[in-house]
Amino acid sequence: EISESLYTIGDKTKLKQAIMNVVKNGIEAIQGNKGYLKVTAIQKDETIIIRVKDSGVGMTKEQLARLGQPYYSLKEKGTGLGLMVTFSILQAHNGTLEYKSESGKGTEAIIILPAVQNKE
Repeated sequence: EISESLYTIGDKTKLKQAIMNVVKNGIEAIQGNKGYLKVTAIQKDETIIIRVKDSGVGMTKEQLARLGQPYYSLKEKGTGLGLMVTFSILQAHNGTLEYKSESGKGTEAIIILPAVQNKE
């Protein structure tokens, strides 16, 4: 579910990298062939809200608190740099990234960016 005509200002390549990293992490959290990944994007007032919800393994409060720290990864072969870069990109665009999760119940990532009117 993605609303049409969502606009923000920023570096297209970097914003795409940040959003795709969050989506990729959601996909990788789903174990086996069963599960779901739901992506929604809407405009609410002066913000764009992108939600990426998965039915993966979820995270503990301790794991959530460490997300984005350099070299911290929940993946076997992760470098711990992907989310650090993602947080940095979003912050540089006056945006935020929040996570809601419970162990065994999946995770929801929420990206919030400033919305602008279409300048075309």
